Amino acid sequence: HLPSTHLLTQPIQLRHPFLFYIGHLPAFAWNKLNLYLVNTPLSFNAEYDIIFERGIDPIVDDPSQCHDHPPVPIEWPTLSSILQYKDSIRNAILSSSNSMLNENNAVATHAIEMVIEHELMHVETLYYMILQLRISDFLCNHLKSHRNVNQNQNTCEEWMKLATSKTFDNEKECFVRIEAGCVELGIEADGKKNEFKWDIEYGKESVCVESFEVSQYPVTIYQFAQFIASNGYHNPAFWTDSDYQFIQSQSTFYPASWIYVSSPLYTPHAPSHHHVSIHEILSHFHYFTAYYGAFPLSEVYNLPVFVSLAEARAYAKWKQCRIISEPEYHRMAFGNKNAEYSWGSESPVAGKHGNFGWKYGSAVSVDSFPDGVSEFGVHGCYSDGWEWTDSELSPFSGFTPMVEYPNYSTDFFDGHHYVLKGASWATDCTLIRKSFRNWYQDHYRYVFSKFRIARNIDSNASFY
Repeated sequence: HLPSTHLLTQPIQLRHPFLFYIGHLPAFAWNKLNLYLVNTPLSFNAEYDIIFERGIDPIVDDPSQCHDHPPVPIEWPTLSSILQYKDSIRNAILSSSNSMLNENNAVATHAIEMVIEHELMHVETLYYMILQLRISDFLCNHLKSHRNVNQNQNTCEEWMKLATSKTFDNEKECFVRIEAGCVELGIEADGKKNEFKWDIEYGKESVCVESFEVSQYPVTIYQFAQFIASNGYHNPAFWTDSDYQFIQSQSTFYPASWIYVSSPLYTPHAPSHHHVSIHEILSHFHYFTAYYGAFPLSEVYNLPVFVSLAEARAYAKWKQCRIISEPEYHRMAFGNKNAEYSWGSESPVAGKHGNFGWKYGSAVSVDSFPDGVSEFGVHGCYSDGWEWTDSELSPFSGFTPMVEYPNYSTDFFDGHHYVLKGASWATDCTLIRKSFRNWYQDHYRYVFSKFRIARNIDSNASFY
């Protein structure tokens, strides 16, 4: 439950306040479906149709640059008026939905599916915004008085059991070999006509992937803490120039879902001139969850770490490795059989094949789902967090912008956005499919996004 006092809060300055999303979801539904509705007015509120039409995703490095979007109002409408707008649209759609579906109109059916998937994606957006809100509230209300972190007493026992599991060996570097092979990216434009897909999924490309080695599990909190203990955030050798300039300008020295608890011996904000043990890092940071509050890293260090692509690249460079590409993800996840999912053809089951569909309310230990392992033995392809690739978002051959939403993806072929694959704990099962492509900017830190590292088989090849 979000208190009404927080509706105009922007815990992430690169996104609109929470109030916007209450209006955005019905406005999007109305703007995409009103052509197919019967016995409805031209609009329930023409001003709201525009104000709430589209959100924002400004360039992280320069927020003055942003894709096309409606002007931000000087004053947002009242909650009561937005709820009235929402209810009117909801009732109109529900009263017409059966007739739209019964007419066997594929275009209308796809529009309904698009609206549903759009809402499901924004549910995840709201979760990571709420997480940042709770971190901000904690820092304001607790850390200044140096109070101890108290975890939520209503913690789900099932999540706690998996999150605090200590069966994974962080000291053992586990790489698996992925044999060379060709992968098929995208889907044919005339294929599966009865199933809705976003435009960025269409088009078809065949890519030959060379043999490579990849970490069997996503990088964990424990492993990333070692990078921090090694002054990783303060060593420009591990970062590209633009990545390092950005983290320094933003005073970014640890993941966005962590909070630092003060220590007289260590601070993450400056290079350490004495040896920093992994114990110090695990003791002086806490991991924040959207549902359950905060936990010392020492309790949950086998969870995958959530970071930006820039942070993932730096860790990989520190390990003399690199981040996988989108074709490499397909090769390691779907294997020689080109399976529909990493585990095969069975429909996704949350809690069996991975952590998705809000099953546990947060990430869990990376070795929790052996039934989701890929043909090559890779764990967690669809679990806990979206998986970063180092592939810029770009269309496949034969791409055509969707008529219903022509700027869905085209505004983001800008060199700043990169492809993520898989799913997070807050991803609905509807969105779990091989062709789905998520994307975020490489400097955007707030997503439930994990990574794994890879290296070339040829020892003489460059790792970065």
